Amino acid sequence: MQTASSEFADRNLLVPVDFSDLSRAALLEADALVRAGDGHMTVLHVLKLVRIGVVRIKTIDEPAQAVEELREAREKLEAFTAALGTARPRVQLDVVLGEPVEEIVKRSGNHDLIVLGTHGKGGIRRLVLGTVAEKVARGAQCSVLLVRERR
Repeated sequence: MQTASSEFADRNLLVPVDFSDLSRAALLEADALVRAGDGHMTVLHVLKLVRIGVVRIKTIDEPAQAVEELREAREKLEAFTAALGTARPRVQLDVVLGEPVEEIVKRSGNHDLIVLGTHGKGGIRRLVLGTVAEKVARGAQCSVLLVRERR
């Protein structure tokens, strides 16, 4: 029987992060998978667009501000992934501007596995809106590993 760690050890993983504790847990899980073999991972952070009706806007007044926000997010992502240490040559960092679900799903076809943190909570909000993890799992073109909050 093949385990997740052996099945994806030599694969290309996508790890979307929002800098939360849950995304850190997903990052560490992905790191363990990559270290088990010869895999690679792309750690993705999406600077979220604000939606007003059907029009998407980013609360940025000038292109220079967008460049600065992307630079700051990149620095934060570098710090967030610094704990990976020696695995860093196998890690690519990517910061983009967009809708998180759309950007993750768009990149899913280029990866073998998405490793994503989830609260694992239900309730009315999830029933009405869905969660990022649920929407990614439904739309992804590859397998999705959901890392739940430890209780």
